[in-house]
Amino acid sequence: MASSRRSLRAVTNDQFGASLFGLVVACLITLLCLGWLLFAQVDITETSINAYIARDGSVIATFEPSGFAKLRPGQYAIMTVANSSRVWKGAVAEIANRSANRLDPNTIRIYATTSIPNIEIDQVKVRVATLSPLRYALIAR
Repeated sequence: MASSRRSLRAVTNDQFGASLFGLVVACLITLLCLGWLLFAQVDITETSINAYIARDGSVIATFEPSGFAKLRPGQYAIMTVANSSRVWKGAVAEIANRSANRLDPNTIRIYATTSIPNIEIDQVKVRVATLSPLRYALIAR
C-alpha cells in the first residue's frame, strides 16, 4: 500500500512539460506532412520515343500508343537535347488522327515559344496531368 501512495504522489507532482512539448512537435510535423500529401502538386508526363524538327520549325514527336491516348492539344511540352542542359518550352498544337493533318500515327506537332536551332532533339516530355502526392500514390500501382 505504501508503494502505491508514492506512485500516485509522483504522478501528481510530475509536470509533463518535456512530454507535452514533444507531443506538440510531433503533431506539427504530422500536420505538415499531411498538408504536403494533400496540397503539393506532382506533374505526370509522357515521354516521346522519337522527335525531330520539321521544316517549318515545329517539333514532331512520336509516342507509345498508351501514352499517346493521354495527349490533348494545348498541353505543356518541354523539348530537350542530349548531353545539354538546354530546354525549349511549347504547347501541343496538333495530334495525329484527330483532325485532317498529315501526321503519322501516334505523333504530335509542337510549336516552341522560342525558335529552336536546327539540332537533334533528344526527347519531348508532355505534361498530361497534375496531381497531389496522395492521389498519385493511390492511382500508381
